[in-house]
Amino acid sequence: MKHREIFFNFIRELNEANVPYYFMRGFSTLPKHPDGDIDLVCGLDHWDSFNEIASRHLFKNDVHNYGFAEYCNMMYYPYFTPGKPDPSITNGRFRIDSYNSLHMNSPYNNFETKWTISKKCSDHVFDNRIKVESDAYYYIPSVECEITLLVLRDILDLKGKWKQKHINRINFLKSDCNRDDLVDHIDMVLPKAWEVVAYIYENNFNPIFNLVMER
Repeated sequence: MKHREIFFNFIRELNEANVPYYFMRGFSTLPKHPDGDIDLVCGLDHWDSFNEIASRHLFKNDVHNYGFAEYCNMMYYPYFTPGKPDPSITNGRFRIDSYNSLHMNSPYNNFETKWTISKKCSDHVFDNRIKVESDAYYYIPSVECEITLLVLRDILDLKGKWKQKHINRINFLKSDCNRDDLVDHIDMVLPKAWEVVAYIYENNFNPIFNLVMER
């Protein structure tokens, strides 16, 4: 069985079991293959069901528990499609980095520990996710949510070292984005939202890290 088929069988079973999830990153070249690792966020209350289903289709490389933050233990399980590596796919197979919550590196501990994004923001991403029809349908964030999550990824996890593929994706998405709505989304998670969005629309990403980290 091909890696793509195994992956979409897994997604199909998640859908049939009504397990809430969305792909946070790595989905832009689906259904043919991922554009790297697929980052998947599962609804916290369905984490056990998610892992039961994943174990029937995928193999797990490791288990990471980053500790308790605000409302949950921050769990991260990397899963992989089994079988002979396919050289046409990054990592030779589909890799699904799976999270039970939105958690990222925390600036309050010099980015050495993690913390959850607020429950309100997390719920908002789930409530506004978009259904994509494919080999098996799957869910992705709304345009404003996806940009916000990419900004958080590069500011918090990557300490302001922007990945060009993330910049390219944001620039692609922002033409379909409502600017005022994007300000509201950024304001949920970062200070100085108007200035952050202004830099995004100027295609000037490097100053954003220092802007939001100013005391």
